[in-house]
Amino acid sequence: VFDGLRNPRSIRLEHNKIAELPPGLFDGIGPLGYLYLGYNRLEELPPGLFDALGGLRALDLRSNRLRHLPSETFRGLQRVTGIDVSANNISHPGIGAGTFANPDLAFVSLAQNPTLRSVEAGAFGESLEHVWLTGSNLTCTRLAGADGALPPGAGCADEGVCGGVFGVARLGNGVCSEKWDPRYNTAECLWDGGDCA
Repeated sequence: VFDGLRNPRSIRLEHNKIAELPPGLFDGIGPLGYLYLGYNRLEELPPGLFDALGGLRALDLRSNRLRHLPSETFRGLQRVTGIDVSANNISHPGIGAGTFANPDLAFVSLAQNPTLRSVEAGAFGESLEHVWLTGSNLTCTRLAGADGALPPGAGCADEGVCGGVFGVARLGNGVCSEKWDPRYNTAECLWDGGDCA
C-alpha cells in the first residue's frame, strides 16, 4: 500500500471508516514520525503491526472500537513519546504488564474507555510522565496505590478538563496545536507537551 513512499514524516488515515489493518502494512515504510489512525472502526490490531516503526514518535488510535490491547501491541515502538487510545472500548482483560513500557513513552491517554477496569503493575515504563483516565472506571489513586501501576513521579488526570479534548498525538513535536487554549496548558493537562508555552 505504501510502496514508493519515501521517508514520510507522518501518515494520516483518520476518519476513513477503516475496520481492519493487514499484518505487515507498515513494513518497509522507512522512518515515520507520526501515525494518525483515529476516528476509524478498528476493533483489533494484528500482532507486530507496529514492529517496523521503531522511530515513530506519536501514535493516535483514539475513537476506534479497540477492545483489547495485548501486551506486545506497541513493543516495536522504541522512540514513541505519546500514545492515544482514548475513546475506545478497551476492557477485557484490561491493560497488561509491559503494554506501555516503551523506553521513551511519556504520555498515554486511556481517557473515555468506560469499560476499562484494570491496569496491571508494570503496564507503564519508568519514562511515563502523565496518563489520562478521565471517563474510565479507573482512578489515579487506584493506579498509584493498590494496583501499583503508576510509576513514581508520573502525573495522572482522572477528572476535569483534560479528558479526551486534546489527544497526545501532537505531544512534544515542536508544533503548537491549532486548538491551543491556555486553560489546558497546565502541568496537570500537559496536553501539548509544552509546545504551546
